[in-house]
Amino acid sequence: MIPKITVLLPHFHHRAYLADAVQSIIDQTYQDWELLILDDEPAGSNIKISRYATLDPRIKVFTSAVGVRMKQAFRLNQGIRFAKGKYIAFQDADDLSFPYRFAISVPYLDDGYDLIYGDKVFLYPDKQVYWKSPDWDKTKLHLRPMGCWGSYMVRTDIAEENWFDENVGWGLDHLWEARFAVRDIKVARIPLPLYKQRTYSSMYRTCRIPVYRKIKRLKVKREINRKVKEIIYGHS
Repeated sequence: MIPKITVLLPHFHHRAYLADAVQSIIDQTYQDWELLILDDEPAGSNIKISRYATLDPRIKVFTSAVGVRMKQAFRLNQGIRFAKGKYIAFQDADDLSFPYRFAISVPYLDDGYDLIYGDKVFLYPDKQVYWKSPDWDKTKLHLRPMGCWGSYMVRTDIAEENWFDENVGWGLDHLWEARFAVRDIKVARIPLPLYKQRTYSSMYRTCRIPVYRKIKRLKVKREINRKVKEIIYGHS
């Protein structure tokens, strides 16, 4: 049978959390899904990842044929090509989905929405923090992403027309959002926490980040914002 949802889970160096991420999909109250684990580990290190395909017949593992890291955008595009579901959902390898995520999301898409997203909970080592996603407003997309990346669900035919930029690492989700902003599609924000995002910020509070790394991050962020603005308004 063709599943209603294809879940794309790119993986690179998150083995410690991968089992929990996969289990959060298996535990969904809405069960009409397939899970594609898109492994980007080097050749020879993906043997343990392949075992997830034995847990459930709906889980498939795709590994690198050449044993070379291709990065997240490439793996996500690979997943879109292999997707059989009517809708595509995203899941990071170190994060968790709330059990009701799919059950809440699918009716919106069935009712005619093309893209949906919700709120999230940040998982810090010592606490959890609720984060409310802003309502969809393409005029503010050049300032920040609108949605929680892991909560997005989109119609597969729409995703097939909006590939991820394989020349971008950090910020690829922001650019992906921006391309939707210039299309005539129906977007809905679900005012509920759908996703738990693991964050490591509090671990770094006692660490000194080299100045050159801070400068590099700032430059990358500015470049992403410039590209987003160019996509939306046709200029930078």
